[in-house]
Amino acid sequence: MLVYLLIVTASILITQSNQQDAFRMAGDRILVPFCLYLLIRFAMPRGKAYQFLLATAFFIALSQSIIGFIIMFAPQVLPSEWLWFYGQARTTGSVTDANLFTTLLVFSSTLLFYAAMNRKAGIIRTVFLMVCGMSVVNIIFSYERASWIGGLFVIIGLIILYPKLLRLVIILGLTI
Repeated sequence: MLVYLLIVTASILITQSNQQDAFRMAGDRILVPFCLYLLIRFAMPRGKAYQFLLATAFFIALSQSIIGFIIMFAPQVLPSEWLWFYGQARTTGSVTDANLFTTLLVFSSTLLFYAAMNRKAGIIRTVFLMVCGMSVVNIIFSYERASWIGGLFVIIGLIILYPKLLRLVIILGLTI
């Protein structure tokens, strides 16, 4: 990750005339997801901290997915500040940046999926998986190709960790 950040920094310094905006965009799109990953990796929350993290991930994924669906189907309900992509068929949730929106959804839904797969079958597992599905739909409707690729890598990683997931992905792929 450090080498990648150094390469991005060098690329911005060499190629960009407006370096301030480029660094701000790189921070939003690269540094924030890296920090999220490192926070979870090094903090290794247990017990109540883990439950709080899951509740936060659930709230983020559910609220942003609902707002994303409202943007798609009933945009007049939302504040105008959240509709800056309105008319361009892009879903951004309440964060007004499609990349940040999809980063939040991928991060939150990955945590929820992991929690769901480590639970016995029941209502909480089903709800977690449904929120993950809603997140995937919103990621698709964000029309962020980089997020699609990132999401694809996450799905590949999850298929490696949970081979039974492959059947579900194939069934969903065939229905689309």
